[in-house]
Amino acid sequence: MRKLTVVGMGPGSQSCLTLEALEALRKADLIVGAGRLLETLPEECSKNRKIAVSAQAVCDAVYGSDSSFPCVVCTGDTGCYSLCTGLGKYWDGELSILPGIGSMSYLAAKLQLPWQDWKVVSAHGRACDPVAAVTENPEVFFLTGPDNTAQELCRQLMQAGFGGCRAYVGEKLSYPEERIVSGTVREIAEKIFAPLAVLVVNGRKRQTISETIRYRRKRILRILLRDLAGGSVQKHMVPDFWMTGLSGERFQ
Repeated sequence: MRKLTVVGMGPGSQSCLTLEALEALRKADLIVGAGRLLETLPEECSKNRKIAVSAQAVCDAVYGSDSSFPCVVCTGDTGCYSLCTGLGKYWDGELSILPGIGSMSYLAAKLQLPWQDWKVVSAHGRACDPVAAVTENPEVFFLTGPDNTAQELCRQLMQAGFGGCRAYVGEKLSYPEERIVSGTVREIAEKIFAPLAVLVVNGRKRQTISETIRYRRKRILRILLRDLAGGSVQKHMVPDFWMTGLSGERFQ
């Protein structure tokens, strides 16, 4: 019976490979997986590599080869929204699964936070309701994607009154360009993050009505400043209340 070894590469960098995974990759004579993962393999690994991003494509690539030790690489720990999940449907041989370090545990370690209570929600290529997720769970870990970026999810949460909640974003984890940002949901919504990111939201603290009013007033003041500078609005057109906000210490 033919054997296929599945290697979890963690967030993606070879620095997160386990020793068991590294040994398997060094022995492999065919490595299949996403392009960005194949590009980060250690130099000593086989150059016989094929790009495949679906379970069926992976199995087709292996069946079409004469490899004696094929490996498929996937991100994370192989058991959470992973390519590995669908392999059993297309592979009728033996499967050996070597888990890696998941982005959830990786980010939690970087933040020095426990993660046993985090609810995992994938917004990567899937329909996602972040408001429902945060309403129903005290802490939520989102896998983001091109259509549901960290900033887009936070915009939706902010509109639902979660702007004051604590949030953390891990972008390009384990890579040299790694960036970890913390702030309120409102602050995260105003930044730009790559699709390759994860988001954690602590929904225990919802913003109060006074916080919402303060935030909306600040946005109006910013618009007034912009329009006054551009000449589309004249000072005599602005009520005294707003002019006080523009000139005083309240607009900070």
